[in-house]
Amino acid sequence: MNTYKVSETDHFNSIRDSEEIKANNLSAAKRKASRMQCFHGTTLKIMDEAENLLAYKDEDGPRWIEV
Repeated sequence: MNTYKVSETDHFNSIRDSEEIKANNLSAAKRKASRMQCFHGTTLKIMDEAENLLAYKDEDGPRWIEV
């Protein structure tokens, strides 16, 4: 299992504390982050342990964008 960090922010450039999750791969981390989303219209970001951005789901669309 890999460790990923997930954060939910108001918009893409916002910074917030992230929550660590364990997942087998990035696809599983995306599904888990989507289920963890609390508010409608927020941006979800998935980062690796070094806080490098791997993927995000913008407030405007329902799809994940991999960086």
